Amino acid sequence: MIFFEKIAEILLLADAHLKLQGKSDFPHKAFDLLTKANLHQSFDLNKVLKYALNKDFSISQKYPHFEFSDFPLTLASGEHCFIDMYCWRRRPTSIHHHHFVGAFQCMRGQNLDWSYEFIESKKLGDYHSIGNLILKTQHSLYPGDVVPIKWQEDFIHQNLHNDELTINLCLRTHDQADSYLSDYLYSGLKTIKHPDMIQKVERLYRSLFLSEFNFTEIDLSLDEAIHFLTQTYLHQSQGVTFLKFRKDLSHLMLSKHGLDVDHFCRQHEIHLNNLE
Repeated sequence: MIFFEKIAEILLLADAHLKLQGKSDFPHKAFDLLTKANLHQSFDLNKVLKYALNKDFSISQKYPHFEFSDFPLTLASGEHCFIDMYCWRRRPTSIHHHHFVGAFQCMRGQNLDWSYEFIESKKLGDYHSIGNLILKTQHSLYPGDVVPIKWQEDFIHQNLHNDELTINLCLRTHDQADSYLSDYLYSGLKTIKHPDMIQKVERLYRSLFLSEFNFTEIDLSLDEAIHFLTQTYLHQSQGVTFLKFRKDLSHLMLSKHGLDVDHFCRQHEIHLNNLE
């Protein structure tokens, strides 16, 4: 199949470029490789899925299913980079930047892509800050269109998948060690997604349904408290311990730090609902 032959060729050229030139201009190189290959012209979803379900398919997957997109699939992997396919139903991504570089190309459907600038005004702990999120550009993407992915703050964006099924292909480097994704709320709250913080908050959340806790008994950092409140905003659980813990923690954040986390979440949701 021509599509897979082109995928293999792109990966070889990209890997060779990264080995010789490094990552600094890889967004431009990835953009050029995907644009010239016209992969969307030979893309057939049924054939790709059959390929992935073949007994001989042995490519190590980069994302567990549902961790990113509705169906992520690694199609090819090299020493310095790999190529993923991401399938999305009609919904937006978070506003985020990346700890890798490369480019993505629309294979099917329509994307609305917004890019932003974040101007920080106040640091909150090690992994949060508040500031102004400013819309820079907005583009409609159709099959064949390519967008370069620059390093972290050089490319803050959100992608709205504006069809029942949208499929993007991503040529990208491996995650850079000791660098992390960041998410942003429209209301101006930035979160650096450090795994230690995320994992502790997940443990805390699950613990609240197993035993009774008072927030004064738990050693929570400012970052962990903010992340817990943002991640549980509009949560549907009616667990008594969970509800009391969240309410008390929210009041503590407001009285001690002057920080109304639910306000940031509420303003974000209002903007998101208007967008959709």
